[in-house]
Amino acid sequence: MQGEWLVIGTSDVYVEPTGGDSLHIYRRIPAGWIHAAEFPLPNAPAYVDLDGNWIVTGSDHDSVAHLFRLDGEEWV
Repeated sequence: MQGEWLVIGTSDVYVEPTGGDSLHIYRRIPAGWIHAAEFPLPNAPAYVDLDGNWIVTGSDHDSVAHLFRLDGEEWV
């Protein structure tokens, strides 16, 4: 969690909205939290780091890092 952003990596077929391995990004607003973005991942994220406008995540099952950045109000 950093500032108004919360990042969660999941590995569960029962997780909504799509289930499976993914990265979920939430934004804090005055009324609570909103689900701002979801990125499906090939493997469960074991490492997630949020620094300013960047998120990096990686898995224990592959040697790939996934980078996401905040572009205006949208994570890409």
